[in-house]
Amino acid sequence: MSYDTPPDGPYLVSPCCGSEYEEKDFITEMGEQYICNECSELFNYPEEDYEYSERMRENAAEDRMDEKRLGL
Repeated sequence: MSYDTPPDGPYLVSPCCGSEYEEKDFITEMGEQYICNECSELFNYPEEDYEYSERMRENAAEDRMDEKRLGL
């Protein structure tokens, strides 16, 4: 799998929504230290924007293949 890095470098986003996030003042017992500004989901590590976009494209392609295979 290859990723194209934007010319001005990667931008870190939340893995749930691809949105901006904030670092919390404390770490939860599950190790989560960030919170998504869009949906308020807690997560451990931010993701680079191009990785998030690629993952969403892969998920959509996988969903289309599943629908085709199941005849939906």
